[in-house]
Amino acid sequence: MGVHDKKDPMVPDGEVNPIDTDYQIGQDNIELKIGPFGLDIHNRVFLISALAVVAFVILTVAFQSHVEPLFTHLRNWLTGNLDWFFISAGNIFCPTVLVLNYFSPG
Repeated sequence: MGVHDKKDPMVPDGEVNPIDTDYQIGQDNIELKIGPFGLDIHNRVFLISALAVVAFVILTVAFQSHVEPLFTHLRNWLTGNLDWFFISAGNIFCPTVLVLNYFSPG
């Protein structure tokens, strides 16, 4: 098999004992087309995630004076203790993108 040969990742290697089921991956997802964007939304995951984000934003806006010291302390701690991580992430990400762009099989 060559470097550019595409193998279906859903087809297992070797012998398998398949489970007999009618379930299709993504069968319960909601598929939307909004302009040029296609969305494939999993019902439960999207609902829980969206509610968590909305609740966080509403509570943060409602209690700005209470959470401001927490966020200030958190920002100062993150930038004071994890600045090496931010720089390292950029130093790894940029060359990786360049290498992948240059050696892209497509």
